[in-house]
Formats: sequence, structure tokens, C-alpha cells
Amino acid sequence: MKEVGKKIEEKNLDTILSGPEENTIDETIDSYNYYDNTAKSYISQINTHSYAGSKRYELKELAARENKNLWMSEYGCGGDWREPISSHDHSSMKWPLRLANTITSDINDMGVPSWVYWQAVEGEEGAVSGKHSWGLIHATFEGGKEEYWYTNQYYVMGNYSKFIRPGAKIINSGNNKTVAAYDENNNT
Repeated sequence: MKEVGKKIEEKNLDTILSGPEENTIDETIDSYNYYDNTAKSYISQINTHSYAGSKRYELKELAARENKNLWMSEYGCGGDWREPISSHDHSSMKWPLRLANTITSDINDMGVPSWVYWQAVEGEEGAVSGKHSWGLIHATFEGGKEEYWYTNQYYVMGNYSKFIRPGAKIINSGNNKTVAAYDENNNT
């Protein structure tokens, strides 16, 4: 972090550094706290993945205290290393419900202005053989075929993307199981 930060500074680049980009929320806190003050000074944005971890509020507070932006930069579900048996099913509701719960918790508890899904399109062949459903869309990647399937996760992500537009402000709904947003420009 320090070496990259120094080079960006030397070259007077208009580039920001983000990190630590850990797999879990709790690991992000631990890694960031491990950095010395010089390394932290080069970071403009704290990035986390939310595959696991319970310290969403703590991470939000850390970012605010350090005056850093906070992004949820990677998440996906459709298979789980914690569960020995998974399945490939475009219409399953297990993963869409987990996706909705994770997005809602990340937005409400961490206040992230950006939420990034890991793998929008997944090869159907790999999903079938691997017995998983990570992609929002499954498509054949074999020569000449142009088949694709929407998973129920696609529709979950679509609702957040369609109804929470860039620039909208997240507002308190009074229920942490829902997300409410207001777009001042459109009064919606």
C-alpha cells in the first residue's frame, strides 16, 4: 500500500487507493487496523466483501472515524463452502433470499453507497457440473450456442438496481429488514 501510494504521489496521479478488500467484514477491520498510519494515509476508500462477518456497524464507524469512503466491493451467492451439498437450480429461492438479506444488511448497517455483485454471468456448463448457481444469468459458453437463463437472483438484484438509482439517498424505513431510498431530483 505504501509503495503504490508513494508512486501515485510521485507521479501526481489523480488516482485513489482502496483496500484492504478482504473476504469478510471482520477481516477487513482487522487488516485495516494492522496498517500503520502512513499506509492508512494513502487509502481513500475502504473496500470489503461481505461473504461473512458480523461487524457491519463497527466497519461503518471505522470508515467514518478515519474519514474514508466505504464500499461493498464483492459479494455473490449460489454455492457455499460451509455447506457440503449444493445444487444448480435457476428457480431456487435459497440464494435469492440470501442475496436480498445481504444487500439489505450491507446498505442499512454499513451505509455503503456502492454494492457490487461478483459474477453477473456464469457459464451454465460449470454451474451444472459444479452444482451451484452463482451467476445472476447463466449462459452457455460452448461454441455457437446462444442460450441463457435468468436465475431468481437476477430478479432480486434487478429490484435494487431499478428502484435505487444513482444519487438516491437511503432513508430510514423504521425496519432494518427493508431498504428505503429517496431521489430528490425526481421526488420519488
